[in-house]
Amino acid sequence: MGYFTKVDGDFYWMYIKQLFVLTGIIFFFANLTWATQSTSFNHPPKKENKAEGVPYPLIGLGYKDGFTPVILVVKSTQKLYLLSFANNKYELLLKFNCSTGKKDGDKEKPGDLKTPEGVYFITKVIDGRKLPPKYGVRAFVLNYPSWLDKNTGREGNGIWLHGTNKKLVPNDTNGCVVLNNQDLLHLSGYTELHITPIIIVYKLNSSSWDSFSQESKKIQDFIFKWKGYWEKKDINQYMSCYSKSFKSENLDWQSFKSKKMDLNKRYQNINVILEDLRVFKFKDVILVSFLQDYYSNKYNCFGLKRLYLKNEGGDWKIIIEQWIPLTPALKKYKTRLAGNVFSPGKSASDKSSLGSQEQSVHFFIFKWKGYWEEKDINQYMSCYSKSFKSENLDWQSWKEHKSGLNEKNNSINVKIHNIKLIKEKNRVVVTFRQDYTSSTYSDLGVKKLCLKKRESDWEIVSEHWKSF
Repeated sequence: MGYFTKVDGDFYWMYIKQLFVLTGIIFFFANLTWATQSTSFNHPPKKENKAEGVPYPLIGLGYKDGFTPVILVVKSTQKLYLLSFANNKYELLLKFNCSTGKKDGDKEKPGDLKTPEGVYFITKVIDGRKLPPKYGVRAFVLNYPSWLDKNTGREGNGIWLHGTNKKLVPNDTNGCVVLNNQDLLHLSGYTELHITPIIIVYKLNSSSWDSFSQESKKIQDFIFKWKGYWEKKDINQYMSCYSKSFKSENLDWQSFKSKKMDLNKRYQNINVILEDLRVFKFKDVILVSFLQDYYSNKYNCFGLKRLYLKNEGGDWKIIIEQWIPLTPALKKYKTRLAGNVFSPGKSASDKSSLGSQEQSVHFFIFKWKGYWEEKDINQYMSCYSKSFKSENLDWQSWKEHKSGLNEKNNSINVKIHNIKLIKEKNRVVVTFRQDYTSSTYSDLGVKKLCLKKRESDWEIVSEHWKSF
């Protein structure tokens, strides 16, 4: 079975759990020598031969739409590869000659002439006209030292991926990664600030599918557990997901716990939506990166989160947590989520008017979810219109039905993912994936709520459920 395949089909994985069901590749790069012709900007390369296996570092990509690239630099062969991922398969799109540091090994300090190894992201793009000639047509500033680098005592700065105005020579830089100008321009069309990973390794190894699958399942379970504890405001279980050596900006484990306890008291309910999960492995550290939409009854925020995980005593623990709030580079992703709040036939002006309603609808949904989990039947039923209908149940019979379930269940937990809103005349139809767990029953499926405006809030006029 081949793993480099033609790109066709949807790049979006509907649910986060599917992220980890990945197949992989083993790169047989040993035969790709420096003599290989560099790719021309005007003449894209032919597709590489297919290969099987699982790559190291582990790469998992789960983008909703559009192109999903990853850049891989292999120091031992002085090659840079552009990969894409779709349909659980990888494709090697482009291959370039590159040059890295004059000295072998991982970067540790300023001036050691070594190229750092790890997973990095672009934080800034500098036009060549603003740079000395030696940097060529463009420079991409990398986030070295990353939070992980700083945590492990690695120092230095000024690590870029840039062009050159002279002949490209292998192992000839002070630590940067350098491409021919035309190759860098070609690659530029596949890069996004904070999003596109640039993975630098000395050489590529492989792992067996069995060990890969087992590790992926453990990471999947950990992320869902962490998110669930956060939403339930279970501070002890939530903090059990963090290493005692945890760092987040200027916070250690204890001060981070105190901050979260304060927020739990202030917010009645918390809901966290994770999208576009990506997982990378480098040495003994797992980097999980995702877009995060956070909602509570008093506050909401959107941005990019990175969690660095390490195995401690057989369990994954978060050692570093990084939050990048909404920036101009990430704004289109927030707009994309808001773009679910319109019918396909609506105009751009209709879109913006619907966008102003999105936040109030989200707040209503999470308030309704919170009352449900708290088994507060009166507040829960206040979210429903007196004209409510669900199959053969009206408002009163629905209340009696829910009251009976509340008595039977000691606890109720509801997880909501992939919320979509569609405007229909004077109503909004909300659909989402719902994961329901109680002390007596669990179910997974799609919930559809029809809402109409009630003064300054919303009310549910119909509810439909389809189990998977």
